[in-house]
Amino acid sequence: MRIYSTLLLILTISLKGAAQQYLKPDFDAEEYYEVCLVNNIISGFEQPSIPPPAEFQMIYKSSPSPLDNVWSYWKSNKRPVGMIVIRGTSGKGESWLENFYAAMIPATGQLDFIDGKKFNYQLADRPDAAVHVGWTLGFSYMKDSLDLLIKAEMAAGINEFIVTGHSQGGAIAYILATWLKRAYPGLTVKVYCSAAPKPGNTGFAYDFEFLFRGGWAFNIVNELDWVPEVPFSIQTMQDFNKVNPFANLRGVIKKQKVPVRWALKKYYNDLAKSSEKAQRKFQKRLGKTIGKFIIKADPNATLPVFATSHQYARTGQPVVLKATEEYNSKYLDENGKKIFVHHSIVAYMDLLKYWYLKK
Repeated sequence: MRIYSTLLLILTISLKGAAQQYLKPDFDAEEYYEVCLVNNIISGFEQPSIPPPAEFQMIYKSSPSPLDNVWSYWKSNKRPVGMIVIRGTSGKGESWLENFYAAMIPATGQLDFIDGKKFNYQLADRPDAAVHVGWTLGFSYMKDSLDLLIKAEMAAGINEFIVTGHSQGGAIAYILATWLKRAYPGLTVKVYCSAAPKPGNTGFAYDFEFLFRGGWAFNIVNELDWVPEVPFSIQTMQDFNKVNPFANLRGVIKKQKVPVRWALKKYYNDLAKSSEKAQRKFQKRLGKTIGKFIIKADPNATLPVFATSHQYARTGQPVVLKATEEYNSKYLDENGKKIFVHHSIVAYMDLLKYWYLKK
């Protein structure tokens, strides 16, 4: 009997060890601090005042893609955890074109390339979900090499990953994270989107936030940084859920008496048509027009079918870094010419230290 009890105890301890989870939910300021140190190195604009990472070492760095995207892979020296890091906007024109290629495409679909390659993707379950075409295209160049890395790491026993990026890298991190979670549902994935712009519409935001519910995905913003406020967002009547008070507004207007009906119809048409016209104009300029320049950067790319939405929404659990009096005096820009002064990793780390780490 004693032998069986001993065996049961050993088995229980072994199972607990095998099931141990190293990444924990909820915002971890020390973990995000390390993420900032890593993002500084991969940024291409490395600040010498920022120390090197203490826990993570770089294992791999990709070659630049046609739109100058770069991703790198880092491993912890303390726990079996990997970190996938997406570089932000570089100084090259192709990288900026990717940001301005800001029409939306459905969050489930296919991107075609002239050389016969196809990128099939599912980034949300909701049929109304839509995402930024430029950053989705940027991710498509990384997908195959990321796939190989994840499979190799899983075979080596690594099943927990941090996904991060600063600025444009943070925007692509949203897309990478939701692809990773869907392609490998058994993985533990924690997301730190730092200073990231908005990646898609409300449908995508709802889907993403449900997928990472329970404190597994964070949108860290400096309240004075303008980058998390872009791209421009336009909401039309079609951007609401199907059941809404505007769905049958035309029918309600028809039932009114003539003077009221004419007035309400005019107001409704003015409001509805102006937003729909703006949405079409943004789609044309930031889709088809910019898309022609994208094709020059990558002749294999083709123009996709765009979604009829331009309603960009903030995504992920927000962690707002509020400016302090000391911060404002340090980052004072009276002329308004330093447009990225509040967007730098240094600025984010200063606020993180003040509010969370007291360093």
